[in-house]
Amino acid sequence: MFFCLCQGEEDDLRAADYYEMMYYLIDQWRSDWGDDRLAFLFVQLPMYASREEAAAGQPVKNWCILRENQYRASVSIANTGMAVIIDCGEFDNIHPLDKQTVGYRLALQALKKVYGKTIEAEGPLFSWVEPEGNTLRIHFDHAESGLESRGPLEGFEVAGSEEIYYPARAHIDGCDVVVQSDKISEPQQVRYAWIKFGPTPLYAKNGLPAMPFRSCRK
Repeated sequence: MFFCLCQGEEDDLRAADYYEMMYYLIDQWRSDWGDDRLAFLFVQLPMYASREEAAAGQPVKNWCILRENQYRASVSIANTGMAVIIDCGEFDNIHPLDKQTVGYRLALQALKKVYGKTIEAEGPLFSWVEPEGNTLRIHFDHAESGLESRGPLEGFEVAGSEEIYYPARAHIDGCDVVVQSDKISEPQQVRYAWIKFGPTPLYAKNGLPAMPFRSCRK
């Protein structure tokens, strides 16, 4: 038996606390069911912005922090898994209509994490970043099948020592992505899809999307 959770939208003002909240939620439910190995699979928040947020300017980054803490929970709490649905979000619709993709990606997590099947259940996951002159080379885990872009390769930003981010040009090089910006001569940090609603074009060739990330947690 396992549980699937799809929630978090109302916790955006407590994004920094979300890992701890998820930890205690799972601990309580396992205690209630008398099974400290009970598996939990949950869904990372997709892209979303309301019309009101869009009209007021760039939405706040709380959802980015919340997504990051959802991922942290999935790798820190035993017997859990997370489906990435960053590409399933819809503008001004907090409950995306595409349930089939969500269910499919949760099923992949269940087959791998609960039933022990040897399958690919993850999309590209940021591993580390390597400076190369005025560019940064981004290395990924779970990219062995190769990377692809569905549409223009947008959503990347780079920053230098002042930690001010600028949009970056990006291209795929094998299983890596190389990024640069004319505004940053010595880039040090990179982030991708670090926005409440925006483009998410990067996928593995296994059909699963790259998870949003930032190379420096500040």
